[in-house]
Amino acid sequence: MDTQKDIQPTKQQPMTLICGKCLTENDIKSRNPVRCRDCAYRIMYKKRIKRLVAFDTQQNTEFREMPLFVFGFAVLLLIVVWIFIRTLTFMK
Repeated sequence: MDTQKDIQPTKQQPMTLICGKCLTENDIKSRNPVRCRDCAYRIMYKKRIKRLVAFDTQQNTEFREMPLFVFGFAVLLLIVVWIFIRTLTFMK
């Protein structure tokens, strides 16, 4: 049986990050602080990957196709709240 002691940890590849100030590429490992080696700036950006990534946007359509009466109800509710607030301020 495999136990935790038998399993060897995989070597992690260093991540290439681009400095936000001087735009130099830095290879940073997981235990290293996120800081530019040249200017010590702390804002770093991920480098773009070269492989093609595609997302299926047609799968989740319930937010895109909202019925019109929902918008009408939201506008009506805002109007009622606005009138209620105005009547409270005039009653003071």
